[in-house]
Amino acid sequence: MTTRIIAAIAVLVSAYIHLHEWLSGFRHVHVIGPLFVVNIIAGVVIAGLLLTWKSWIAPFLAFGFGASTLGGFALATTSGGLFGDPEKWQGGYIWAAALVE
Repeated sequence: MTTRIIAAIAVLVSAYIHLHEWLSGFRHVHVIGPLFVVNIIAGVVIAGLLLTWKSWIAPFLAFGFGASTLGGFALATTSGGLFGDPEKWQGGYIWAAALVE
């Protein structure tokens, strides 16, 4: 159960960071803004599943959540960016998100 609690906290921290970034201006970025909302909602739902549902599917979803979020950011840091919006590995929130994901 301890592993599930740690995973739930990590997923919630990632969701919180995306909420903070969305409120800080990413809501105005085409495509990326709505994807941040999906990330926030999915993070809260997955954290709840980790704490309440004993199936192997919940940790699987948490792993997929972290991998896809980190993978999306890695794509966004390429030369062309993700959907034409390049990003950089700079800032405390960026590194905190990468750590929990």
